Amino acid sequence: MAAFADSADMLARYDARTLGDLLADDGTRVTTGNMAANTRLSAALKSATGRLKAAVLRAERYTVDDIANMQSSGHANYDEESSEYLKTLTCDVAFWEIWKAKPHRGNHASDRKEAREASDLAIAAMTSGAEVFNVPRITDAGTPKVATVTRAEIESEWMLAVDQARGRFYPRRRSYRSG
Repeated sequence: MAAFADSADMLARYDARTLGDLLADDGTRVTTGNMAANTRLSAALKSATGRLKAAVLRAERYTVDDIANMQSSGHANYDEESSEYLKTLTCDVAFWEIWKAKPHRGNHASDRKEAREASDLAIAAMTSGAEVFNVPRITDAGTPKVATVTRAEIESEWMLAVDQARGRFYPRRRSYRSG
């Protein structure tokens, strides 16, 4: 199975110059044309996909097939908005994976911290169930299913001893007239 997001999704969500600088090892910015072939970006997206799969499976809300079907445009459970949100979460986690590969410098501490917090929030959203995807099995899970029992079912199927004895074992009320 492919990663939940690709380089085009990363470019749609993050600044190309920032990504190019973070992906560069030799100080030469990686261009947008070369990002699809960049091994660090590919590894970060695969790692992010793995982390999100682990979070989803640990929470036991979805199966891997649920997520795959949600992203497959030909499937009945396809949902474009949920698919895009999954790509956003994947890109948030991947962005942190890219940041982790760079040496820690004090001048970008706040950006680094922000990337890590976004990654942690993405994982927490999946494990806690605070946010759910539009998968029929999951969206129906919060709807209470109450089986009501009718009086006819109680009288005909439950065969309660009190109901069986009524009219046969209890004395009838008699009125006594004084006279």
